[in-house]
Amino acid sequence: MESMNAPSGRASEATPLLAEAGDDALTESPKLVSPVFPRKNLVTVASIMGMLALFEMASALQSIPLNQVVEDIICRNIAGTGLPLGDCGENTKVQAELAFLRGWQLTLDLLPGLLTAVPYGYIADKHGRKTMLVLSVVGTMLTQLIYLTVCWRSDVLPIRMTWLSSAAMFLGGGPVVLNGIIFSILADLTPEVYRSNVFLYVGASVLLGELISSSLASTLMQTNLWLPIFIGAGLLFPVLLMSLALPETRPPVTSDLAADSFSQDNNGHASTAGGASIPNSYGESGQQKKTAWSSVRNSLKAAGTATVFLFEVNGHVTLLLITLLTSTLGRNAQEVLLQFARKQYDWTWAQAGYLVTLKSFVLLLLLLVLLPAASYAITRWTARTALQRDLWLTQMSCAGMLVGTAVIGLSRNPVTMITGVVLYCLGNGYTLLLRSLLAALVEPSHLSTLLNTAGILESLGIVVAGPLLAAAFRAGLNIHFVGLPFLVATALFALAMVVLVLVRLPTA
Repeated sequence: MESMNAPSGRASEATPLLAEAGDDALTESPKLVSPVFPRKNLVTVASIMGMLALFEMASALQSIPLNQVVEDIICRNIAGTGLPLGDCGENTKVQAELAFLRGWQLTLDLLPGLLTAVPYGYIADKHGRKTMLVLSVVGTMLTQLIYLTVCWRSDVLPIRMTWLSSAAMFLGGGPVVLNGIIFSILADLTPEVYRSNVFLYVGASVLLGELISSSLASTLMQTNLWLPIFIGAGLLFPVLLMSLALPETRPPVTSDLAADSFSQDNNGHASTAGGASIPNSYGESGQQKKTAWSSVRNSLKAAGTATVFLFEVNGHVTLLLITLLTSTLGRNAQEVLLQFARKQYDWTWAQAGYLVTLKSFVLLLLLLVLLPAASYAITRWTARTALQRDLWLTQMSCAGMLVGTAVIGLSRNPVTMITGVVLYCLGNGYTLLLRSLLAALVEPSHLSTLLNTAGILESLGIVVAGPLLAAAFRAGLNIHFVGLPFLVATALFALAMVVLVLVRLPTA
């Protein structure tokens, strides 16, 4: 999950991501300028942070050992009993099939969320956030059950049947819907002035869960390969119980349609805030109820119109959105990092798993220390405005990912590769900073559409990245250059960097 770190004070989505050091909001006591954060809401937010940390621990505990489980299954299927399992990391066919399997799994896991995000969002708004949260957790548990069953009974089930586990994510929408519901709940509970810090702490709790569980998984799998997998699966049960215990946070629906962006007149027409009347197609004349389908249909029409408007009237927004797509493709090269280390340096999966621990540690350091410190230093000792500062930090973040992936791809020893991983992780504030820039370049009335468009492009980038980078890894195996996916990522980051250099901020 990503966190939005907006300044304190009167925060809004259009506010630059990193507050200026001289802002009055940072020098005043929050009690003087901020609404009270209800204790009950604070306890609920803390519960959500704990739930997400457990959820991330469950995922990370299973991820690394499952790579070895699947690799061993592929090894047996391809090489039979003639190849010792310890030699799987050197077998090109095994690694090519593993990359193919994992690449398409990533894509298939996201498709249900992309297809169901709008209707599930409607259900969450109409029937409550908690309902959708519980449904998403149950869908995730069912997905895990199918995946683990295929792996456990690989003697009778083909390993590619793990792809069928993605179908279970239609129940609840998977990670795409789950993330949206979580942040909706947090937004319901948190006063606006505290919201950015809460999102940051939530992101940190997820990273902390990954930091702990990835190193634990690498240790446990040396004792028994399936031990961390079963522990991770078991952690989903307390996650489900915690989601059931959460209160419903959806604001109560009022009967007065004036609270919406439109109201209905006596002739069965919807009347906008400006008084314009448009035909109403929601059902019978008079006071009519919106159906789920008509709401989704009209929302999609409105989103499509506004998105076209954004692309037509603001070239800078178009360019920045394109960088979001290309950088998302590039960032997913990290999905093959462990497999790269396994093949290139003959590491075990347990050894490669410590790279996840390293990444989580660097990301925590970046979000909690380095980015705030850099923002403060630039504000105090340079003449840059807040937007100029955010643009410069965005450019430096992109440069970090560009150099990092190049170093990883060209590395010939573990020390060089680890250096590249650290450089890459130092650029991971990119999407947070880019969203701040995007928000500053559009009118507030188009901000929601802009951020939704950005989310769709990111998801699209991930969907495309799975098969693309798997194909690059397979091609690299064929030419004996397994760093190829990282050089593909370097080229994508280079395209994003060119665009960022060309962007000119508004003068006022």
